[in-house]
Amino acid sequence: MLDFAIRARIHAFETEVRNRAIPGVWFLAPCIRSTMVHFDPLVISQASLLATLVEAEVALPASVESLEFPGRKITFPVVLDDKWNREALEKYMRSIRDRAVYLPSNIEYLARNNGLKSAQDALKKLVETDWLILGVGFYLACPFLVPIDPRSRLVGQKMNPSRTFTPRGAIGIAGPVAAIYPIESPGGYQLYGRTLPPWQTWGKGRDFSPESPWLLRPFDQVAWEIVSEEEYAQLETRFDAGQYAFKIEDTMFSMADYATFIDSIADEVKEFKIRQAQGAVSEETRERELFAQWDRTRRAELEARQQDATLTDTTGDESGEHVASSLSAHVWKIKCAVGDVIQSAEHVLVVLEAMKTEVNIEAGEEFVGRRVKGFGRGAKEGSSVSAGEPLVYFE
Repeated sequence: MLDFAIRARIHAFETEVRNRAIPGVWFLAPCIRSTMVHFDPLVISQASLLATLVEAEVALPASVESLEFPGRKITFPVVLDDKWNREALEKYMRSIRDRAVYLPSNIEYLARNNGLKSAQDALKKLVETDWLILGVGFYLACPFLVPIDPRSRLVGQKMNPSRTFTPRGAIGIAGPVAAIYPIESPGGYQLYGRTLPPWQTWGKGRDFSPESPWLLRPFDQVAWEIVSEEEYAQLETRFDAGQYAFKIEDTMFSMADYATFIDSIADEVKEFKIRQAQGAVSEETRERELFAQWDRTRRAELEARQQDATLTDTTGDESGEHVASSLSAHVWKIKCAVGDVIQSAEHVLVVLEAMKTEVNIEAGEEFVGRRVKGFGRGAKEGSSVSAGEPLVYFE
């Protein structure tokens, strides 16, 4: 359950701990409902540290409503329902799962799952309010954020199985929380747009440094400025060159003001949550059915392949030398053709996908100068192969 009061108390607790400069405490790693304290047991024992942390917590105000947190309001350009995320979903449908409640459009799913009439209604809600950064971490300072206005807090399940590819800067939702992907990576959040990444590996640009290559901090606020795909591509080029500067202004998040705002829209929030719950129940029922169908098909295909111990190549010659799959995986791309002559050991023959990871199958030294004769029967884009199964045969 998302609770701003709990997150506010965690943030206040962390501030108190840092102000105390406790010897042996290396750093704190906050998330949405908790924080992790890294410490050196050679400097301070666990028991002593726990006692000190309890003292810090007791020193906090009894109610968080009196608390205010300084931060920044940062405007991010965003392109909605973009081609890059659509390509990632198309790849997912070809190589991992072709039917799901969130396919072919994550955005249409989010609309249905939250009781909204259309994908455009969903996108409007997602950009019409500012968002609050609740945590920064996981990897490469990936930010987790939620809309400040609860009427815009759309929810969605994670993709199951997850994607093996997500564009950097993609924005997605899982549960009530969104994330901005700092780099290209696997992922399972429901994608609805793309923005500039909050991570600059080399620390280039006014808003980054080599010592601090990330932009966002807890209790920063994010505003959105809608741009076209063409405009985004230009901004991304400037960003990569270290020439883009975010619009940043100092701000303050007041828990008292937030509580007053929530009270003023309580009836609207209640109505929205009722529609949201109804939509979620309907989509969850559909997803159980679709997942069961997909899982049955997947298992049947796997059993058939295991029973067929004589999978042959497309030439009908089972005796040829071949490169085999190194693991059980999906075939994503065939990168060679019959008649190709292998020019180097690093020549990529097939790209597999497994466990959110792309795996290149290379020819190797022994097949340099050899000609591709055919493919294993399972070596088809979108199909599954087992470990040791022939992929490419050579003359």
